[in-house]
Amino acid sequence: MGRKKISIEKIQDDRSRQVTFTKRKGGFLKKAMELSILCDVEVAVITFNSQGKLFQYASGNIHDTLMRYARYSGPVEHKDNSNYKGGARKSEIDVALQQPDLSNAAIRAAVASNHLTQRALAAAPSSA
Repeated sequence: MGRKKISIEKIQDDRSRQVTFTKRKGGFLKKAMELSILCDVEVAVITFNSQGKLFQYASGNIHDTLMRYARYSGPVEHKDNSNYKGGARKSEIDVALQQPDLSNAAIRAAVASNHLTQRALAAAPSSA
């Protein structure tokens, strides 16, 4: 018996959405690990769930990978949900395009700033 084809759109039921997230997150992180090992590439995955909880995977030190990303100035292959065939509906794309958008440079600067702040906090003597 084959698998049922599903429609790629937001799951409305909260419990079903959470169960799907948990299962797919595991598969997604496994694929990231396999890509890293099989192809000898550096991989960093950062995911926030709907409650804001952070999940991350990195093939090496995630802070070093993020700093490398922040310093990178070469060409970038960029994909988002609008690249998915049959994905977001036109009205959803229009709404997304109207939202304020950060440039890659702004995102990189924020990553670098956050990384430096975390390093400074880690290096600071404890006040306890």
